[in-house]
Amino acid sequence: MENEKFEKAYEVRWDQLDPIGHLRGPVVIDFALNTQMSWIKSYGYGQDKLAMAGYDPVVLKLEVKYQHEAIIGETLIDIPQLSGLSRDGSMWKTTHEIRKENGDRVASIKLEGTWFNWKSRRAMPPDSELLRILNSAQKSTNFKVMRSIMPRNAE
Repeated sequence: MENEKFEKAYEVRWDQLDPIGHLRGPVVIDFALNTQMSWIKSYGYGQDKLAMAGYDPVVLKLEVKYQHEAIIGETLIDIPQLSGLSRDGSMWKTTHEIRKENGDRVASIKLEGTWFNWKSRRAMPPDSELLRILNSAQKSTNFKVMRSIMPRNAE
């Protein structure tokens, strides 16, 4: 599945609308976060493996640019790409283009994060299997190698 294009579709539901009938902004963010987990799972690394490993992704920075409204019944497609990764995998960046079926961009979302260990309550690099998956994920054209979040003596 290396570098294969991944996308996830969402149908806009009534409970996701604001009082004037448009998709609420936080719902778009939820789409990106759900897509991100589905994307990792598509490589065979689901919530069960994350739970066994004792960590989860944590978003440290979020940027959203809204461009078009979406209304009930429309299908939106989220296309994620890896736009940054540290060599040890402890820091990652993804971009999400959420579009209507006709191609109109509803929102562009940038997420930056790390992996959070439940027991130590600290950031950590992922295990070797997940790091291999991240290194094989579809990358954006502006992909950059990021600095590790780990202290120098821990690298």
